[in-house]
Amino acid sequence: MVSTSRSKVLLESDNFMKNFKIDILSEKQGEITLKILLEDRFMRIGDVVNGGIIAGLFDISGALSVFTLPEVLNAFTLSLNISFLIPLKGEYCTITSRVKKEGGKHAFIDIAMDDPMENTVATAHGIWAIKR
Repeated sequence: MVSTSRSKVLLESDNFMKNFKIDILSEKQGEITLKILLEDRFMRIGDVVNGGIIAGLFDISGALSVFTLPEVLNAFTLSLNISFLIPLKGEYCTITSRVKKEGGKHAFIDIAMDDPMENTVATAHGIWAIKR
């Protein structure tokens, strides 16, 4: 899918996000699915992805799901709780981030990361501040 959305613009212009090779697989209001190439520089001993990289990718995905909401100018992570289920290995991962609830100036997000075999390797729940 070729996207000309705000999410695509953010991926290409944000100083943190542009450090990753990310494709938008699907996007609709309140939900985004991303495919991320897992580069050698992200790997720890044993060819597993560093947990800090996973956390950063969850942060990116959560923010991008907030930007699919109407009239959002900016979003800031307030809380991000991650459960690491199994080690992430492989050439890529996919992340789906869904806005479960939006209330006033906050969005509550559920996120899941899958490996190439479609095993869920980590999940996260977060709260983002919304600036309109």
